[in-house]
Amino acid sequence: MRCPYTVLGVSRTASQSEIRIAYLHLLQIHHPDHSSDPRASSMTAEIVSAYAVLGDPAKRASYDAEQAMPDPAQPGFKEAARSPLPEVTCIRCGVQNSTLRSAIFYWVMSFVIVTQRHTRTAVWCDKCRFKEAVKWSLISGGIGWFGFPWGPIYACQAMFHNAAGGKKNTEVCTLRKPNKKLVIIVLQAEGNTACRKY
Repeated sequence: MRCPYTVLGVSRTASQSEIRIAYLHLLQIHHPDHSSDPRASSMTAEIVSAYAVLGDPAKRASYDAEQAMPDPAQPGFKEAARSPLPEVTCIRCGVQNSTLRSAIFYWVMSFVIVTQRHTRTAVWCDKCRFKEAVKWSLISGGIGWFGFPWGPIYACQAMFHNAAGGKKNTEVCTLRKPNKKLVIIVLQAEGNTACRKY
């Protein structure tokens, strides 16, 4: 199968709307009902399969991740595969176990008409994540209520997110090795990069 980006004639940075427009345009040109070309049905099938990959954001992200992986036949692949992974530890207690997660906690500071929202993002174990949630909720509950009108609203919102264990960090990407047995998750927390093996 050819590269879906090449089939649809779009760049790798194309938006979903650009991909859809290119798909519909090519479908009008190459559909067997509109084209007398004997290869029209095979070209239409190729266009439809390319859009099936690029039209769905999850499938597109998966395809892009697979294409970003180095080819084992390239020179230097084995040296890159042997490079050590940085250790992931809890930023608070330093423990290294399977409960480590990247989370975002919110806290609010208010005074009269000034209300400020802040975040704290890092990698924590379960126990430290609970302690952080309590700490930031107490700070929001103590000094977040005193601003009008947004102080109480933002403080309640911050305490709700913190009570749920913090918000999931969206800056998480999964990389798949060619043998598909090793998965590396890269967590970016305030400029620190950490990796975990599964």
